[in-house]
Amino acid sequence: MGNRLDLDSPQFRLKLIETLIQSTPVGYIIIDRANRVRFVNDYFLRFRKLERADVLGEICYEVSNDNGEPCSRCIVRDAVNRGQPTRMLRKDILFDGGVIYSDDFAIPIKNEETGNFDYILEITIDRTKEMKIRERNSAIFLEIISAFIKLLEKKNSYTCEHSRHVSIISAKLTEYYGLGEQAVFNSALGGLLHDLGKLYIPDSILNKNEKLNEKEYAVIREHPMFTWLLLTGLTSFNTLRDIAIAHHERWDGKGYPGCIKGQDIPIEAKISAVADAYDAMTSNRPYRDAISHEAAIEEIKKAAGLQFDPDVVDKFVQMVEEFGYDREALITPTKEISISVADNLGQYVHQTVHHKSGSWDNVAESRDDIKNMDDVMLSDSFIESVFNNTPAFYTLVDESFNVLYASENLVAATGKPFEELIAGKCFDLTDKKMACFLMDNGSILCPVVRALTSGKEEYWLVEDDLEGQKLYFDVFAIPIDVLSADGEKIKCCLEIMFDRTREKTIQYTFENDLKQLIAKIRDIVDEIVPEASLNVHEIIKEANDFSQYLDKVKTGLSELVFNENAGKMSEQ
Repeated sequence: MGNRLDLDSPQFRLKLIETLIQSTPVGYIIIDRANRVRFVNDYFLRFRKLERADVLGEICYEVSNDNGEPCSRCIVRDAVNRGQPTRMLRKDILFDGGVIYSDDFAIPIKNEETGNFDYILEITIDRTKEMKIRERNSAIFLEIISAFIKLLEKKNSYTCEHSRHVSIISAKLTEYYGLGEQAVFNSALGGLLHDLGKLYIPDSILNKNEKLNEKEYAVIREHPMFTWLLLTGLTSFNTLRDIAIAHHERWDGKGYPGCIKGQDIPIEAKISAVADAYDAMTSNRPYRDAISHEAAIEEIKKAAGLQFDPDVVDKFVQMVEEFGYDREALITPTKEISISVADNLGQYVHQTVHHKSGSWDNVAESRDDIKNMDDVMLSDSFIESVFNNTPAFYTLVDESFNVLYASENLVAATGKPFEELIAGKCFDLTDKKMACFLMDNGSILCPVVRALTSGKEEYWLVEDDLEGQKLYFDVFAIPIDVLSADGEKIKCCLEIMFDRTREKTIQYTFENDLKQLIAKIRDIVDEIVPEASLNVHEIIKEANDFSQYLDKVKTGLSELVFNENAGKMSEQ
């Protein structure tokens, strides 16, 4: 059948954009070149806990921070200056002390007559739930690392103390290197775990007072591989595992266990190798006395280009000389290591959002200013800005489930021509097909079916498969009546899909890691025999306590209702 809609008609465009702006769980603001807020939707006000009187007609940065000064990093200004969309990650502290996270997009809207950028569309996506989950996972992750170290401490106190020293020195050197916060975090935790495999090394070898024979040294050399095996299959530990297994590799390729060399060795592992050697040389051991700080530095210099990356050695020596470090200063932590919860786009910018007293007179004065907002919102530039920059897919479906309209990003994602999409049924776009119409607990799964039946907004978290990859979407269905090209009223549903694959994958991966960790900790209990350690009973007790803790965490995660968007969108 042909498309019954005049997609270019002002009535259709205004109806569609009004529904999107007011019903989509996304904040939309229009700001003019004088930084005044000319339009704001209801969702943004709810998200920021503001009243319309506090925002409309006000200067945007007076709404967004508590000092009345322009933001230190302003995406509105950046978007105007660059003439293209700009993105920023935000962490805002609200007037009531609450914390919210968001992705903010600023898109310049071109005046189609003058070619100037007269307005900026700011789009705000709530990331608070996702970030709180990641922060919680990070806290659990650090608890797991702490538990591993407790196990190691029960096994051998020197190895545990040595690991802490290597962690501190590695973190300092990585920070001095300028590799970034995440690399510092990886180096710190990689240092803590680098000798974890020594749990499996007999005490008689670890604590031997004489030089090890060839057979005993071969056993010691197995500890990086033991660490690797212990952490294998745990996606959350991949980077730390790579650091741990490579900390005895050498620049010249004569190390172990893989005999890799040069730039093939991860930078954090090369840093850990220097930190490991320094602390080992400056620590007393049963079979030898410690050497001085100065002597250790000289030994490390001699090994540059052989055992160690010469650039890492140079940076280590520079750091020691610049800060005047001695051994005590090197092994003393200067600050807490905290995991970064920002994604690969950078750190969240902190702002403070306060509740302005506001003035209805100011709003009244702005009424004339915003009369032309309908014209702005009907412009091609504005509509394209919404569709192309809101991270969601849109379809318009009629009562017979024919696709009447599809957003450009959905067309691009499916790889199908627009004409093909609007010639088919909505359920043909997913792997669900007619399964969309199945019942779950007395309710039809598909939110479009439910919305067309109930006349109300409906929601569903959809799981799809695309070429073997699991995809997850928040799907919102909003009833809407539009006029056909000949004036006929068509009952439709606007379907809005938000891709939640990344955060769901992170969550499921972490939950799976916890399940595997429980099994691995129990393996430790089974494999450590009394002959391997004098403290075997304490190790077993600690491992069992750790396993019980993980069981409780896993149960808590499985009971977590991941998506808070279920139910009426008006309640958000």
